[in-house]
Amino acid sequence: MNEVVSDSQNWEQKLLAFVKKYNEQHPIIIKILLGILFFVLQYFASYALDMMLETVKTADVRQEPNTKAALVAHLEAYSEVLAIEERPYYYMIRFEDSETGEKYEGWISKRSVANKSDCANKDESE
Repeated sequence: MNEVVSDSQNWEQKLLAFVKKYNEQHPIIIKILLGILFFVLQYFASYALDMMLETVKTADVRQEPNTKAALVAHLEAYSEVLAIEERPYYYMIRFEDSETGEKYEGWISKRSVANKSDCANKDESE
């Protein structure tokens, strides 16, 4: 550990030294760049949260995005899932079986799920 911290070639230390020196010379530019960085990180964080879904009713998960496709699993209401792809009327989701810990992927109707943060906001308002 001491080798990494004391290494003059450590990129994190070089970056920090550069930012400190640049901040002394151009404090307004650094504040603007930090503001932009904060905005970008906030955008990506909110996008990631939008992909966290919760089933609002019992739902079938299928191999293809149509009602005639083979069944992968049946989810109970309020199951947490992660949307990994979107098509008209369907999300491809990834979820874990709570009993076995096994992970699955499949397609679920958009009518069967809601954004997890929307569900939490609705619970708080009741």
